[in-house]
Amino acid sequence: MAQLKDKVLRMHLLVSFMQTVKTKIRMLLSWLPKSNIGKKINLEELPEIQFNVDKDANELKELVSIYDSQYFLANIAILASMQANPRINLPPFNGFSSPFRQLAHLGALNVTSNAELISKKEVDEKNNDWKDIVVQAIKVRAAYYGEMMPKEGEVSDEYYDLYKISVPVFDSHFDTSTVNFEEQEINKVTDLFTPFNSVIESISGLKVEDFTGIYNVIDYTLSERMKESYNLLVRSLTVKEELLKHNGAPPSTWDYKGDDPDVLRLVEYHTDPRIKYTPDMCVLERHISPKKLEIFFDLFTIKRGEKPSYKYYTEINPLLLKPIYKYSPNKYLIVFQKHLIHSIFRFLYDLVTNSDRQEKFFIHRGKWLQNKTVELLKFYFGKQARAFNEYKVDGQGQDVLLLTKDLALIIENKAHNEVKFSGVPNVKVIFEQYLARFKKFNSKRI
Repeated sequence: MAQLKDKVLRMHLLVSFMQTVKTKIRMLLSWLPKSNIGKKINLEELPEIQFNVDKDANELKELVSIYDSQYFLANIAILASMQANPRINLPPFNGFSSPFRQLAHLGALNVTSNAELISKKEVDEKNNDWKDIVVQAIKVRAAYYGEMMPKEGEVSDEYYDLYKISVPVFDSHFDTSTVNFEEQEINKVTDLFTPFNSVIESISGLKVEDFTGIYNVIDYTLSERMKESYNLLVRSLTVKEELLKHNGAPPSTWDYKGDDPDVLRLVEYHTDPRIKYTPDMCVLERHISPKKLEIFFDLFTIKRGEKPSYKYYTEINPLLLKPIYKYSPNKYLIVFQKHLIHSIFRFLYDLVTNSDRQEKFFIHRGKWLQNKTVELLKFYFGKQARAFNEYKVDGQGQDVLLLTKDLALIIENKAHNEVKFSGVPNVKVIFEQYLARFKKFNSKRI
């Protein structure tokens, strides 16, 4: 009976796991040519898929390593900007469980590969290159579920309960991206790190206002570039003439042989994926000194072949730490525009917490968080409540006290350690340790 029970539980786990994977496959298979639409697909007839984290990660890196990073990362940048719409039904989003994280993983695998492996300019949309990459990325992601599966003879009610808890926790930690409230993030960087300008400038050569100032100008130039494309379409007479000649077809399809600067700029914008995310250095140099720009771009620019050992989805992603790629003199591709401010925060946080000002920083951050909490409570409750910051008991400060009607709330703020982008070198090791402790605990209960 015990063996039968184990088999039933194991089958239950396997069925749950395969349902997850087959759902991804079903979503991916919806990405078919129009000629195939309407054909019935029997998921039960799909071949068995073998998962292996190491093997699958290596194969995915091989797939993306052949592409020139300046174009591969530019296309990743475009896709990442589109995934902000949660309802978008467009490849690869109908196959990815965490689009931003998985796109960042693909970009990092590409740029950390040896430059000698490059054999193609960019992914050819006319064949299955991109689909093959997406399928392999789904396998890499699904393989972690397989690592959490019990070995033969290990199935039990307790293990099933552990699995039900572990998978959602894993998803939450490794699939969740940073929240992009740009203005709040800039304010947080300014508020937290400005008091430590002396140590920041002595180590990096820049002050906090330099980091945020450069970020703001980059953001401005990229926004202006997008506006310029629209303005050319609606205001330029020569562009309008070309648009009529091509019956309203998009500029990316025009075979333009002329020399009109407006038309040339528009065609370049729509045919070169790098242009959208390349800031105008002339504008930057009008506002920021060349020396400061050089320091900034050196800090946040990743080179092809940097961190060659990178391969795991669960590793700290080097492209999220350095989301800029230099593809020619004075030409920088901002791969993740909205994420750049988070990279700045991470750099400053690591710099200060690794200095002799660490303790003072944590004290400052705790007070900052507490003040923000009181501001929020006063804004929310208004005159219906009274909030006390650092109320005193026997002369000692006791965090935040909120009094409202018949209720008294004591709020203790906790500023946790900042989680790195993704996390650990190999999550398998962490899970094995977790599982070993779980087994040891259960053996003591028996």
